[in-house]
Amino acid sequence: MNLPPRSSWRRHGNRLLWALAALLAVAALLRLGLELHRAGLETGRLGAIDLRILYRQVGPWFAGLPLFKALASAVYPPATYVLLWPFFGWLDETPARWLWAGASLLALFWLARTCVQESGARTPAQRAVAALVPLAMTATGVTLGNGQLTLLLVAPAVAAALLVYQGRRPALRDDLLAAALLVFSLMKPTLSAPFFWLLLFAPGRRARPASFAVAGYVLLAFLACAFQEGGIVSLHVQWLQRGLVGAADGAVDGGYANLHSWLAALRLQQLLPLPVLLAAGALLSVGTLLGLGVWVCRHRHVDVWLLLGVTGIVARVWTYHRVYDDVLILLPMIALARLAAAGGGRSGTGAAVLLAVTAFTVLAPAGWPTGGCTLAWTGTLFFLMARAAQQRKALAAASAQNAVPHAASAVQAA
Repeated sequence: MNLPPRSSWRRHGNRLLWALAALLAVAALLRLGLELHRAGLETGRLGAIDLRILYRQVGPWFAGLPLFKALASAVYPPATYVLLWPFFGWLDETPARWLWAGASLLALFWLARTCVQESGARTPAQRAVAALVPLAMTATGVTLGNGQLTLLLVAPAVAAALLVYQGRRPALRDDLLAAALLVFSLMKPTLSAPFFWLLLFAPGRRARPASFAVAGYVLLAFLACAFQEGGIVSLHVQWLQRGLVGAADGAVDGGYANLHSWLAALRLQQLLPLPVLLAAGALLSVGTLLGLGVWVCRHRHVDVWLLLGVTGIVARVWTYHRVYDDVLILLPMIALARLAAAGGGRSGTGAAVLLAVTAFTVLAPAGWPTGGCTLAWTGTLFFLMARAAQQRKALAAASAQNAVPHAASAVQAA
């Protein structure tokens, strides 16, 4: 059988990519148009529903009302209210919604630009698809319409990692900026805490960005707690108790593809007392987070997008999340796109297949069988970890080969 020339394949592939870009553009326009209306103009129950919950907590926090004791929806740590104040503390609700939507759109466009720059896209059609995927994702629309935090927090977490891994030389200014970006993203620690490991183990930085981030977050926590009765430790214990109950409840009501939802699927709540179940969920989440830290430490010299891809998946599954936090899956998709663009036989083909499957999970309408997300993301996680292990071994072998001539020269000099 005669195969068509490679140029023919390229020509047809280019047409398919432009057709895909057109479909993504239509999906993006429809979703963003509907969800931006819900974010800024809808006055009914579903208009910016999550933003309105947060907005109505910021003022009472600084008025000294005990939110953790009074509200089941108060599941964010004290420092979050200081970080939210510039958005909600001085504006009426409607302007605050517009400000939040505008800031989220800026973060979305930054993520789209990052996809184009970092995915390995070369042709105009490839770049168009790369730019449109984050705009067309279901999670993007839901985040905007609900007034959720995801877009506004994933962007600075990624920017902080790129700043310390792709910078040419360690600089105090870059480390301070990276720390500030990470602290801002810690507005929702369940979303961004896993990215702390990337700053802690960044090569050549001696944990300086992570140290700045810890100091900054602690200062914000002290500032927030100054407006409440009880010490900083007591308030954080109250937050953890409220957050664990919220995660357990959410795991059976809207959450999916995360450790807490998997525990709920085992129906352990019918066998174990609630305190035991909450403790088990907390230990599993903390163990997963610590395991990621060990993995990042061992693989800190590999491509930063392999680190970001694995961290994005772990951040999505390590604790309770809903559909809007699927924005995190954009990071392993960029890692897969880079591997597919680099080629490399079966590895490149495997990356391309996983990229297509993973893209379907985030572009499909909300509510499609969630078991597919679990399988696709788990497969992607193991694939990226395997590629990171191969890269780490290759780097170690290259380092050993470079060390041999130096050792020989030292012996001769002696």
